[in-house]
Amino acid sequence: MKIIKKSLQLSYQLFPAQYSPESGRRPYHFAFIFKRGVLVSFGVNSYHKCPKILRLARRFNIRKYTEYQYPHAETDAISKAWGKIHLDNTCLMTIIRLNRYGKLQDSKPCVDCRAILDSIGLDKIWWSTKDGKVTNGRISILVEDLGEVSGKKQFKEKT
Repeated sequence: MKIIKKSLQLSYQLFPAQYSPESGRRPYHFAFIFKRGVLVSFGVNSYHKCPKILRLARRFNIRKYTEYQYPHAETDAISKAWGKIHLDNTCLMTIIRLNRYGKLQDSKPCVDCRAILDSIGLDKIWWSTKDGKVTNGRISILVEDLGEVSGKKQFKEKT
Protein backbone atom coordinates (compact mmCIF):
# COMPACT_ATOMS: atom_id res chain seq x y z
CA MET A 1 0.00 0.00 0.00
CA LYS A 2 2.84 2.42 0.80
CA ILE A 3 4.40 1.86 -2.63
CA ILE A 4 1.12 2.52 -4.40
CA LYS A 5 0.57 5.71 -2.41
CA LYS A 6 4.16 6.81 -3.11
CA SER A 7 3.63 6.18 -6.85
CA LEU A 8 0.49 8.30 -6.84
CA GLN A 9 2.26 11.11 -4.97
CA LEU A 10 5.17 11.06 -7.43
CA SER A 11 2.78 11.04 -10.40
CA TYR A 12 1.01 14.14 -9.15
CA GLN A 13 4.34 15.83 -8.40
CA LEU A 14 5.62 15.04 -11.92
CA PHE A 15 2.37 16.24 -13.49
CA PRO A 16 3.28 19.65 -14.92
CA ALA A 17 2.62 22.49 -12.53
CA GLN A 18 1.87 24.93 -15.31
CA TYR A 19 -0.23 22.50 -17.31
CA SER A 20 -2.99 24.03 -19.38
CA PRO A 21 -5.94 21.70 -20.07
CA GLU A 22 -6.57 23.61 -23.29
CA SER A 23 -3.23 22.48 -24.73
CA GLY A 24 -4.80 19.23 -25.94
CA ARG A 25 -1.86 17.14 -24.73
CA ARG A 26 -2.61 13.48 -24.30
CA PRO A 27 -2.62 11.82 -20.88
CA TYR A 28 0.47 11.60 -18.73
CA HIS A 29 1.69 8.07 -18.15
CA PHE A 30 4.22 7.23 -15.41
CA ALA A 31 5.85 3.92 -14.46
CA PHE A 32 7.83 3.34 -11.26
CA ILE A 33 10.06 0.38 -10.42
CA PHE A 34 10.62 -0.43 -6.76
CA LYS A 35 13.04 -3.02 -5.41
CA ARG A 36 12.62 -4.00 -1.77
CA GLY A 37 10.46 -0.92 -1.23
CA VAL A 38 12.99 1.54 -2.70
CA LEU A 39 12.33 3.48 -5.90
CA VAL A 40 15.03 2.48 -8.38
CA SER A 41 13.68 3.87 -11.65
CA PHE A 42 10.80 5.74 -13.21
CA GLY A 43 9.72 6.34 -16.77
CA VAL A 44 7.27 8.45 -18.74
CA ASN A 45 5.66 8.19 -22.15
CA SER A 46 7.48 10.25 -24.72
CA TYR A 47 6.82 11.51 -28.21
CA HIS A 48 10.53 11.52 -29.06
CA LYS A 49 12.40 8.56 -30.51
CA CYS A 50 14.75 6.87 -28.07
CA PRO A 51 17.68 4.60 -29.05
CA LYS A 52 17.38 2.70 -25.76
CA ILE A 53 13.93 1.51 -26.83
CA LEU A 54 15.41 0.16 -30.07
CA ARG A 55 17.92 -1.86 -28.01
CA LEU A 56 15.11 -3.27 -25.86
CA ALA A 57 13.07 -4.06 -28.98
CA ARG A 58 15.94 -6.00 -30.53
CA ARG A 59 16.79 -7.79 -27.30
CA PHE A 60 13.20 -8.96 -26.73
CA ASN A 61 12.20 -9.25 -30.39
CA ILE A 62 9.42 -6.65 -30.24
CA ARG A 63 8.91 -5.70 -33.88
CA LYS A 64 6.57 -2.78 -33.15
CA TYR A 65 9.26 -1.00 -31.13
CA THR A 66 11.89 -1.45 -33.86
CA GLU A 67 9.65 0.56 -36.17
CA TYR A 68 8.25 3.00 -33.60
CA GLN A 69 10.93 3.80 -31.03
CA TYR A 70 8.74 5.97 -28.84
CA PRO A 71 9.01 4.83 -25.24
CA HIS A 72 6.04 3.78 -23.21
CA ALA A 73 6.40 4.59 -19.52
CA GLU A 74 7.17 0.93 -18.74
CA THR A 75 9.95 0.60 -21.33
CA ASP A 76 11.40 3.97 -20.35
CA ALA A 77 11.63 2.87 -16.70
CA ILE A 78 13.18 -0.47 -17.68
CA SER A 79 15.73 1.14 -20.02
CA LYS A 80 16.81 3.58 -17.28
CA ALA A 81 17.31 0.74 -14.78
CA TRP A 82 18.90 -1.67 -17.27
CA GLY A 83 22.47 -2.50 -16.24
CA LYS A 84 22.21 -0.55 -12.98
CA ILE A 85 20.12 -3.01 -11.00
CA HIS A 86 19.06 -6.60 -11.47
CA LEU A 87 15.47 -6.54 -12.73
CA ASP A 88 13.62 -9.66 -11.60
CA ASN A 89 10.64 -10.89 -9.61
CA THR A 90 11.80 -9.01 -6.50
CA CYS A 91 10.87 -5.77 -8.26
CA LEU A 92 7.44 -4.20 -8.30
CA MET A 93 6.18 -1.84 -11.00
CA THR A 94 3.35 0.64 -10.64
CA ILE A 95 1.90 2.37 -13.69
CA ILE A 96 -0.15 5.53 -13.23
CA ARG A 97 -1.89 7.41 -16.01
CA LEU A 98 -3.44 10.85 -15.53
CA ASN A 99 -5.61 12.67 -18.02
CA ARG A 100 -5.19 16.36 -18.72
CA TYR A 101 -7.38 17.15 -15.70
CA GLY A 102 -5.27 15.08 -13.28
CA LYS A 103 -7.78 12.21 -13.01
CA LEU A 104 -6.73 8.56 -13.03
CA GLN A 105 -7.09 6.66 -16.30
CA ASP A 106 -6.58 3.04 -17.42
CA SER A 107 -2.89 2.19 -17.61
CA LYS A 108 -2.70 -1.60 -17.98
CA PRO A 109 0.50 -2.48 -19.90
CA CYS A 110 0.08 -3.12 -23.62
CA VAL A 111 0.88 -6.54 -25.09
CA ASP A 112 4.41 -5.51 -26.12
CA CYS A 113 5.30 -3.99 -22.75
CA ARG A 114 3.83 -7.04 -21.03
CA ALA A 115 6.05 -9.31 -23.17
CA ILE A 116 9.14 -7.44 -21.98
CA LEU A 117 7.98 -7.45 -18.34
CA ASP A 118 7.31 -11.20 -18.53
CA SER A 119 10.70 -11.85 -20.15
CA ILE A 120 12.61 -10.18 -17.33
CA GLY A 121 10.43 -11.82 -14.68
CA LEU A 122 8.85 -8.63 -13.41
CA ASP A 123 5.44 -9.98 -12.47
CA LYS A 124 4.37 -7.70 -9.61
CA ILE A 125 2.60 -5.00 -11.60
CA TRP A 126 -0.07 -2.54 -10.43
CA TRP A 127 -1.86 -0.10 -12.72
CA SER A 128 -4.45 2.65 -12.40
CA THR A 129 -8.01 2.43 -13.69
CA LYS A 130 -10.39 5.17 -14.76
CA ASP A 131 -12.75 4.34 -11.89
CA GLY A 132 -10.27 5.63 -9.29
CA LYS A 133 -8.61 2.32 -8.42
CA VAL A 134 -5.20 0.75 -8.62
CA THR A 135 -5.22 -2.97 -9.45
CA ASN A 136 -2.96 -5.89 -10.24
CA GLY A 137 -5.73 -7.77 -12.04
CA ARG A 138 -6.73 -9.74 -8.95
CA ILE A 139 -6.94 -7.13 -6.19
CA SER A 140 -8.25 -3.57 -6.60
CA ILE A 141 -7.59 -0.73 -4.17
CA LEU A 142 -9.77 2.35 -4.17
CA VAL A 143 -7.41 5.35 -4.15
CA GLU A 144 -9.71 7.17 -1.70
CA ASP A 145 -9.01 4.38 0.83
CA LEU A 146 -5.29 5.25 0.82
CA GLY A 147 -5.97 8.57 2.53
CA GLU A 148 -4.69 11.96 1.42
CA VAL A 149 -2.30 11.84 -1.52
CA SER A 150 0.02 14.85 -1.29
CA GLY A 151 0.84 16.82 -4.41
CA LYS A 152 -2.51 16.01 -6.03
CA LYS A 153 -3.44 18.50 -8.72
CA GLN A 154 -6.66 18.44 -10.64
CA PHE A 155 -7.91 20.89 -13.21
CA LYS A 156 -11.53 21.71 -13.79
CA GLU A 157 -13.03 19.79 -16.69
CA LYS A 158 -14.86 21.63 -19.40
CA THR A 159 -18.61 21.20 -19.24
